[in-house]
Amino acid sequence: MMKTKLTLFVTTIAAALFFGGCASTEQSGSTESKKSFSRHMLLKKADGKLVNVQFAGMKMKVMGSTDSSLKTLLGKSFEVRFVNNRFVVTAEAGEVSWSSRWSFWPGGEARVGDTPQNGLLAVPVQDDTLEWPIAEGDEAGYQSRRNLLMHYEDPEHGKHQLHFETVSHKIALVKTTFEDFKVITLGETPGPKGHHKMRPAGNAHNKPLDLSLGSSVWWVSFQNGQVGWTTDWTFYPDGSARAYERPRSDGTHEVIPQ
Repeated sequence: MMKTKLTLFVTTIAAALFFGGCASTEQSGSTESKKSFSRHMLLKKADGKLVNVQFAGMKMKVMGSTDSSLKTLLGKSFEVRFVNNRFVVTAEAGEVSWSSRWSFWPGGEARVGDTPQNGLLAVPVQDDTLEWPIAEGDEAGYQSRRNLLMHYEDPEHGKHQLHFETVSHKIALVKTTFEDFKVITLGETPGPKGHHKMRPAGNAHNKPLDLSLGSSVWWVSFQNGQVGWTTDWTFYPDGSARAYERPRSDGTHEVIPQ
């Protein structure tokens, strides 16, 4: 396994250096079969008005809003489409139409394009609340945090569990049942508290970190000594994720929220 992962590390660092976002090749509607979850997100629009939505699988339901112009959308569900590494929803009812483009981050928050605005903040909330949880002026420094569980399966070494902690755009492997990966767990790898920066698709390894790239697809390389592991992650609206190893023939792993 060590030799295999070392080869993968050398190959994928080169790929990261020149391409930086292989997962961007996913096509519109490429969601594949996966277990669905649900969660609420609270979006703050450019005018300060709030919209609470519930994502369940690839559906978005408008739960509540302080924007009276969206009243006819309340309680209705709409299809979510995956287009150019973002999740796109067109909510229409009667003469009301509201389009939004969601870029989900590793930590659980999202940046939303709500024509004509981009980069609007949406945060995970427990229910259909319309109370903004962040103090005025603190949005720029907001960082959501969550735990994720990967069901990892290797043809040669069987099934394992990998526990991750994500904070905003950073990720750490906290613990694992996979012995070969224990050297890349939290505390064993370099960086602040062992967290690695995830980069949005299209942000190459040899370029400065660019968090302005609107993407729900991120990539990360873990490395320590001869062990290297590079993966492309798609973060879904419902809070789950899927991780693709590089090269993709090496495996695809389901990731669920904890």
